[in-house]
Amino acid sequence: MLGSVRWVVGGALVAAVALPGTARAGACARPDLPTRALTAPGAELAKGGGVLVSMEDAAKAPAMTFSIGGKRAAATKTVIGAGLVVYTPPEGAGATALQLAGKDLVTVRRGGDAKPLAAPKVAKVQYASYTGRRGTSVSVTVDITGALPSTAVAVAIYDEPGALRSWGATANAGPSAKTTTIAVYGSGSCMVQPDGFAPSPTGDKVQVAYLDASGRVSAKTAVTVTAMPQPKTAPFDPGY
Repeated sequence: MLGSVRWVVGGALVAAVALPGTARAGACARPDLPTRALTAPGAELAKGGGVLVSMEDAAKAPAMTFSIGGKRAAATKTVIGAGLVVYTPPEGAGATALQLAGKDLVTVRRGGDAKPLAAPKVAKVQYASYTGRRGTSVSVTVDITGALPSTAVAVAIYDEPGALRSWGATANAGPSAKTTTIAVYGSGSCMVQPDGFAPSPTGDKVQVAYLDASGRVSAKTAVTVTAMPQPKTAPFDPGY
């Protein structure tokens, strides 16, 4: 049984403690996922790239603008899927702020040509399921050999045909001596995730890729999902 319930809200954990003997179904309200930039403030966008934005429903991604020299220009919107959208500024723009409803999400600047990231060195992808008083929780994690590239902002799981299935922000990585662990899927009674997310069960053949600060997808690494040995708790933070 889980001793606490965790919400993932914009990359931060909101915990609602559920002590043994006091847990009740429906004891937590479902929060909304905020729209936020995964591209860091001040980032230099590669030529042709844009700002990577996470949101609850990418299929209903709002129109956004870039503020350039006091004027607004429409952003070009590209839906990656499952809560991820890239907003690209006009060519030739220098420093520019991505705006939603007139409010700045992030300020970035245009850069030059840059090579996309190489395929991740995946040690393993693991699936786990936990059953407690509130029901069943599921998690999927990716272990990357070595440190993550500095420009990688997310690790994504694609199904074998190439559709985005789930992802996790690198800001929430859990490093160990030789590998870096990223939670790319988490579900439970009080966890929220972007629309279109799907778990990757044991035995599935999937592809793993990086998403960089310019919203570009790296080359992919094919891997088969294995079962995770069940720990005592399941505290994963995908950082949606």
